Amino acid sequence: MYRLGQGVPQNDNKAAHWYREAAAKGDASAEENLGDLYNIGRGVPRDYDKAAHWYRRAAAQGDAGAEYNLGLLYYLGRGVLRDYVASYKWLALAAAGGGHGAADRLAVRMMGSLRRSMTAAQVARAQNEAIELRRKHANAKERR
Repeated sequence: MYRLGQGVPQNDNKAAHWYREAAAKGDASAEENLGDLYNIGRGVPRDYDKAAHWYRRAAAQGDAGAEYNLGLLYYLGRGVLRDYVASYKWLALAAAGGGHGAADRLAVRMMGSLRRSMTAAQVARAQNEAIELRRKHANAKERR
């Protein structure tokens, strides 16, 4: 509400406050949104380490947007060490999650670009890690 000014005056500081409250309770959407605020520096100081932290928490719950953003951070080396295998893994998970249109297509294009900088063994490792994480996400959803 506060981030976009829906029904209330737009206020990034209040948005950050309420995202933090919900994220502390494990809400993946709030974790991703809080990561976005830290990534762009709205309502909070720009902090790529904190952005990566919140994206990682949301991605651990299978949030495709957070997976995509975490893949970008690994690709750029912002808040995390640059790691093309990790980047490819998170982008593959985001693309497999679907439903994000342009972001899905961008993830697939970035994976193609990454593939040119990776060995076949690295690509295979990233794909296997993505498959394993997708299984864990599916199992966790079944238990809820």
